[in-house]
Amino acid sequence: MQGWQIVDEFNRAFSKQKASGYVPVVHLVTKANAGNSTVWDPQNGYRTEYKKIWGKK
Repeated sequence: MQGWQIVDEFNRAFSKQKASGYVPVVHLVTKANAGNSTVWDPQNGYRTEYKKIWGKK
């Protein structure tokens, strides 16, 4: 998710737009909630929202 956020912020800066000011919700990853995963990818719809902002389908 942070990768998508930084791309969005760079695009805003290159387009001379204001920064979004978006602050993501903190998610504490622990052994109990991570399982065997080595990657955390929230299932909160962030991809869809960024695609809307960027005019992509």
